[in-house]
Amino acid sequence: MSIYRLLLKKYLTSGSTSPLLPSRLSFFSSLIACMAIVLVVGTLSGFQYVIKEKVRHFYPQLSLVNPYGQITDSAKWLQYLAAQPAVSLAEPVLYGEFILASYQTDGSPRSMHGAMIKSVAADRDAFAGTLRQRGFTLQGTPVAVQEVPLILGVELARTLRVAPGDALVMYMPYFRTTLAGVTYRAKQARVAAVIDTGLFRYNSKTGFVPFADLQAFLDINGVLAVDIYLRDARDQAAAGLLSRDLEARSAYKVKDYARAGADIYRFYALIKKGLYFVLALVVAVGLFNVVSLLILTVMEKRREFAILHTLGLPLRALSLLIMIKGLVTGILSTALGLGLAVALSRLENTYRFIAIKSAIYDISYLPVYLDPWETGAIALVLVALHVLFPIYPAMRVLRIQPARLLRYE
Repeated sequence: MSIYRLLLKKYLTSGSTSPLLPSRLSFFSSLIACMAIVLVVGTLSGFQYVIKEKVRHFYPQLSLVNPYGQITDSAKWLQYLAAQPAVSLAEPVLYGEFILASYQTDGSPRSMHGAMIKSVAADRDAFAGTLRQRGFTLQGTPVAVQEVPLILGVELARTLRVAPGDALVMYMPYFRTTLAGVTYRAKQARVAAVIDTGLFRYNSKTGFVPFADLQAFLDINGVLAVDIYLRDARDQAAAGLLSRDLEARSAYKVKDYARAGADIYRFYALIKKGLYFVLALVVAVGLFNVVSLLILTVMEKRREFAILHTLGLPLRALSLLIMIKGLVTGILSTALGLGLAVALSRLENTYRFIAIKSAIYDISYLPVYLDPWETGAIALVLVALHVLFPIYPAMRVLRIQPARLLRYE
């Protein structure tokens, strides 16, 4: 074995003083910086992801509407859409703004609130199950009722102070002229279930009624829209192709609900851009700490490096060891930081330890979504910085002058 290899092997296997082992301070500072940036970016991505998924559950992907009134030939379009391979479900829809009123047992008013009531194309027995299949969470067991069954959002039910089985009166805020004069429409209904749509904006103002009951109440023979659910809700190409085809074949307008909530997505994207700058400063501080510790390592080991050089070990090999030390620190700290970030994100998404105000943030817990591409990019950047930052300390090794350092030894 050559003296070069012998010295290098001896030096690299020198226990705790090995130049390849990262110092504790530099290792933990890099680990915390990695975990912090992944979790903070994952939190903003979590808001975007959760809200987008909940909006997708609440709305269909496309909706065929008549801007000037009803769709009178809905049966024709339902038949046409049923034959499209990209469509999983097309259903007629009615909706309207109502005033819901609850009363005490003695007939005195309890609470009153406005709500958007939407139809569901299912009979009374399959009514609740249909909403559950669409991603909504039913709280408790649905109640069988004789009157018009009404399923309310959890916040709306709390505002009206009602529970499954309680009676409500649906008032339609549109007047009609009769022989007795101007009057309004009212319908006795009963709460069949309470659901959680996942978003406060829908929980606080939305209710659902079977299609046949709402059609009888509104006295409408046609429909106001035809909702279209695609087999792949994320397939924007299929949605765009079907939308253009429907607009070309009919005089109706097609609404693309894939863009619902786009303002909120852009808001979080804007915050994320500013946050990248702040987190970059945090990472830079941590990496400068690594550089300073590497420089101190070089200063402390100058005499050792000088002795090894006089024995035959080139300064380039010692300089390379400093570079490798930065790489080892980056890989180990980044890997462990990512592992801790993934573990903490799964715990938070499962047990929801951090509660937030849904009236402000639209959801009741702090979501963390680690996008694979985004997380991988962060990891690669951190490792690359750990390779680039030790260049200066490594260059300091090349400037060592063994003759001057060992003159008086």
